[in-house]
Amino acid sequence: MSAPEERPAIRTEKRGPAYWIWIDREHRRNAINKPVIESIASAISVANGDPSVRAIVLTGAGQKAF
Repeated sequence: MSAPEERPAIRTEKRGPAYWIWIDREHRRNAINKPVIESIASAISVANGDPSVRAIVLTGAGQKAF
């Protein structure tokens, strides 16, 4: 029996000159763990590689926690 597959730790979206990063672990109150940190670092690298990005927004999914 394999472990249940977890959703990706983050979601990203480019909105004009802003690159949005959502921590998408509402079921864990968007707690930050090693995979989340690695995913955020990767997303920031993608944003840094796009010269049209002027801002990075980091937020959490859902209504209960950051």
